[in-house]
Amino acid sequence: MGNKQYQKGVRAEYLARDALKGFGYYVIRSSGSHGIIDLIGFDLNSIILVQVKSGEFPFSEKNKCITDLEAFKRLLPLNCRVELWIKKQNASGFERLTI
Repeated sequence: MGNKQYQKGVRAEYLARDALKGFGYYVIRSSGSHGIIDLIGFDLNSIILVQVKSGEFPFSEKNKCITDLEAFKRLLPLNCRVELWIKKQNASGFERLTI
């Protein structure tokens, strides 16, 4: 992955982190992990696990990401929510998909 793409991804993660904080969550960013989850948000009642993607990416990659997140979600307690957040170029917010 090129340096520009990495920087774009990091910016999207920080925007998503700030949005989660705005919703009242405490947030942990899993920087540099290259894992399935980029952000963990939690409050007294719930946990949200977020995979952040930025820019345009092929439909097949989106489907693979959703399939991977669905498999991961089956391992989690019921109070955990898993979401895919997509930051499209020149868009002000995120497309949010709840898995």
